[in-house]
Amino acid sequence: MIKVRPLSKGISLLLALLLAASCSHKKSFIDPQFIYAHPSPSLNSSDNAPIAKSQLRVGDSFLFNNPDKKWTVTGLAGGKVSWRSDSGDYLQTTLSTLLPPVRWGGGGDDLSSGRSELVDLKGIPITLTAGYKFSFTEDRYSIRPPDFTKALWQCVVGETSLILVPAGKVEAAEVVCNRNGQEKVLMNYAQSLGHYVRQVIATEKGPVIRELVTYARGKQ
Repeated sequence: MIKVRPLSKGISLLLALLLAASCSHKKSFIDPQFIYAHPSPSLNSSDNAPIAKSQLRVGDSFLFNNPDKKWTVTGLAGGKVSWRSDSGDYLQTTLSTLLPPVRWGGGGDDLSSGRSELVDLKGIPITLTAGYKFSFTEDRYSIRPPDFTKALWQCVVGETSLILVPAGKVEAAEVVCNRNGQEKVLMNYAQSLGHYVRQVIATEKGPVIRELVTYARGKQ
């Protein structure tokens, strides 16, 4: 059973949301913040400064199902969180991990790689209170395969409740996001863990559900 603390400051993870990625080379792992010569993606907000704290710490690991994959925090520096999967893929996120990854790639089981610039951030929450709304624009540059997309994300925070996932019971807030007014994503986000514990993506073939199977806290 997951032990959770009362809701606390911090923000958590839209981990690998539609973007978990990698490339096919077998070189040793390099922290994603040094992969590309392009400057780190910027964050601009008319309402909020970027979140300065995170509930995450190096060594935290999250194993999800559908598909089975474990992600571990490998670094926290410069306002970014670095992640590596058990198959060799990597992600880099901002400290506000409800937002999409800003870089992705690796040598694992996914052949995509790229970066995102998150702009026009409005109202990114520090704590998740029912009824709170926030939005941002994602400029996504896919390197492999080459592509560019722009998406407006609009999100609203729902109620916090105790939910049951394979990892156990945990207190989590419901966050519902629309991407370009069409694609819908629901996350049950545990602020005490710094991560969502359930993610539901609406598709034409029905909902795709991922749930937390195991969680391990990194050593302090």
